[in-house]
Amino acid sequence: MRLIRFLMFGFSMVLLAGCEGSVKLGYFEQDRASAISRVQEFRKLYDGHNYSGIYQLASPVLTSAIECDAFVAAASASATQFGKYRSAQLVGSSCFPNEVRLVYHSVYDIGEATEWFIWG
Repeated sequence: MRLIRFLMFGFSMVLLAGCEGSVKLGYFEQDRASAISRVQEFRKLYDGHNYSGIYQLASPVLTSAIECDAFVAAASASATQFGKYRSAQLVGSSCFPNEVRLVYHSVYDIGEATEWFIWG
């Protein structure tokens, strides 16, 4: 159940927007590097318990689906359940039109998780 709740929180994170714009062909490495830097920004906000800051990074799809207070409550519950972030290994990445998908195997104080980020 803990993994499911964390993955639901992680699924919310996949809707975070890294950048908006038109389709660019042939820039996967640049887009991937940008997406990885956004994950690092997410990690800093998570470590600082700044869940409203994470919400501010979110795409309009996420912010129209859930209010900030509800998002912060869910993120806080997940953080309490898994504890402090320790490390992560990028295990996969792919590029689609207007998005980069990143998959991490992550370690937290209280458990491990597979995290999936989609940056648009």
